[in-house]
Amino acid sequence: MESTPPMALNLYQHTLTKFQHKLLEKELLSNKELQECLKIHWETGKTLDQVIRESGYCSEIDLIHVLAECFQIPFWARLEDMEVPEVFIQKVPIHLARSYCVVAIGQEGNTFQVATCSPFEIHKLDEIANLLQGDVEPVLSPKIEIFNLINQRYPQSVDRIDQLIGELDEEGETPELDEEHVDVMELHNQPRIVKIVNWIFFDAVRMRASDIHLQPTERDVQVRYRVDGVLRNVDTIPKAMQEAVISRIKVMGKMDIAEKRLPQDGRTTIMRGDTKIDIRISSVPTSHGERLVMRILVINQANEKLYQDFNQLGLSKEHEKLLSHLITRPNGIIFVTGPTGSGKTTTLYSILNRLNSKEKNIITIEDPIEYHLPGISQIQVSTKKGLTFAAGLKSLLRQDPDIMMVGEVRDEETARIAIQSALTGHLVFSTLHTNDSAGAITRMLDIGIEPYLVASSVIAVVAQRLVRRICENCRGEYVPSEEELEALQISVEQLPHGVLWKGMGKGCAQCWGTGYFERTAIYEILEVDHSIRELITQRASAAKIKEHAIQEKGLKTLRMDGIAKIFDRLTTIEEVVKVTAMDIR
Repeated sequence: MESTPPMALNLYQHTLTKFQHKLLEKELLSNKELQECLKIHWETGKTLDQVIRESGYCSEIDLIHVLAECFQIPFWARLEDMEVPEVFIQKVPIHLARSYCVVAIGQEGNTFQVATCSPFEIHKLDEIANLLQGDVEPVLSPKIEIFNLINQRYPQSVDRIDQLIGELDEEGETPELDEEHVDVMELHNQPRIVKIVNWIFFDAVRMRASDIHLQPTERDVQVRYRVDGVLRNVDTIPKAMQEAVISRIKVMGKMDIAEKRLPQDGRTTIMRGDTKIDIRISSVPTSHGERLVMRILVINQANEKLYQDFNQLGLSKEHEKLLSHLITRPNGIIFVTGPTGSGKTTTLYSILNRLNSKEKNIITIEDPIEYHLPGISQIQVSTKKGLTFAAGLKSLLRQDPDIMMVGEVRDEETARIAIQSALTGHLVFSTLHTNDSAGAITRMLDIGIEPYLVASSVIAVVAQRLVRRICENCRGEYVPSEEELEALQISVEQLPHGVLWKGMGKGCAQCWGTGYFERTAIYEILEVDHSIRELITQRASAAKIKEHAIQEKGLKTLRMDGIAKIFDRLTTIEEVVKVTAMDIR
């Protein structure tokens, strides 16, 4: 590898220094923020502009303006109406255009005008020039504009798995599959099949998917990811490969590949660098073949926490103060409620991590154990071996615990043991599936627990939902319609500066065009005090308990917390309405 010429290196250093001065001069970054970014730049090898983008310290437009000024390169803010030369589409694969964040926006003879978001990576433009067999004149544009133009101008029929299959065919690794004579026992270990399955797993992790769905249809197999709670189609697998791909995954999960008429469960682990990816597999037979759903759990081998710290849960200051007080109580039960996938386990893990110390003996019984918590003993439920929640709880009591966490209270027996544990000096955490906090109280009564036991043991109920966060990279102001405001029963006068925020246009590359990136939680925390206990002993309805808590105790409901997060520019009316349809203000 040739070394960088001294003159070019000096020019690079001069431009980099000028770039830093301009950032400070225009007050886009503080000196402390710049030093943090420089440290990451030198440690990781990422370009400085990439580090600043990822930090979110300044807007993309401001950053591009400074880069254009320092490098004396033209700046194009909008690319929406630009045409991409056909030769660029033919010679530059879509995956390379996306990876390098480049797209041609003009051609004059053998010279191409190419938009890029980073002028520091000249080698990428050189590679594009070689592919085009011409000269390249760079212009700077925001990343979102480049990705949107790529998505608009490249043929929509380009299929990433088809492309991967094409690349494998070029390598000559395997012969074509004979659709009429598929020997699954031989095919599932072919390099082609292995690479496709691995690609699906790693691509899902890259896109932050929580679940992968392989759904067979009459013509192909739909590959779908659940990202931020929403299921989306991402690719298709040719019908001829259906049996081999599904068998490969079943073999990885130690499932019976010969059994295709009954549901099965499996589990496998794959590694990517220091990251362990735990995959739980479920198969069911359908009319078009076996359907697979895979739950993804990412675990860092370097013991880096992948669950959230207590102060990162999205609690308001009021809720954080209240919950911090409640979890320090010496005994009692705290329930966390909400539907499946509402973040209950994340909340419980964060609470346990907050309480964990050398002076405490903390034991959990879970189904399944999602993440391993250092310093905490975790027990996996195994119903086939007789280790149920109830049986496990009885054993836990003989382990001298201070704090216990029960994955879920599913029946009267488990509920009674949990209550007895709380009444005998233990702090117990568990989950229930109810619509709101007050519903947890009546659920306990409905499964047969006496009111006086519920009143004397339950100290609080935390209800929660997950809402998608507005993508900070493409969010903007807008004036909501009357219908939107009516849905949450709020007025224009209540809006901060008369506007709200949402992802604008067609979204951006970061959020994959959705306008949302990652999720946050909204909460409702009901503290069981003397007046609530009286209502419980009277077998009051959930609605009456909740109304009393709102009127007399200032309970902040799920919808109220959601509205506060809308005003804080974190989420949208649509998201809050969707998850609080059963709520009252």
